[in-house]
Amino acid sequence: MAEAQQIVFNYTELVELMLEKQGITEGLWAFYAKFGLAAANVGPGPESLQPAAIIPLLEVGIQRADQATSLTVDAARLAKKEATRGASKVRKSRKRA
Repeated sequence: MAEAQQIVFNYTELVELMLEKQGITEGLWAFYAKFGLAAANVGPGPESLQPAAIIPLLEVGIQRADQATSLTVDAARLAKKEATRGASKVRKSRKRA
C-alpha cells in the first residue's frame, strides 16, 4: 500500500482531537482560529510591485460555545462515545484471551 501523502481533518474532527487531548468531557466546544494581517509590496520585479495583504494563521484551538453549530462538538457525547468504544475493545480482547 502506498504511503499517505496527505491526511485531512474537518473542523469537528479537529475539535474532537483537541477535546480528547485536553481531557474535556463536558460542554459545547467550537473550532477556533486566529488570523493575523500584514501588508507587503510584492511582484516579479521592482518595476511591477503591488500592495498585497498577507493573512497568516497564527493559532488554532477550541472555545466554549453557547449553541450547537456545524463547528461545535458536545464533549459529553464524545466522552460517552469514547467510553462505549473503549468498553467494546475490552470485551473483544477478553474474548481472544
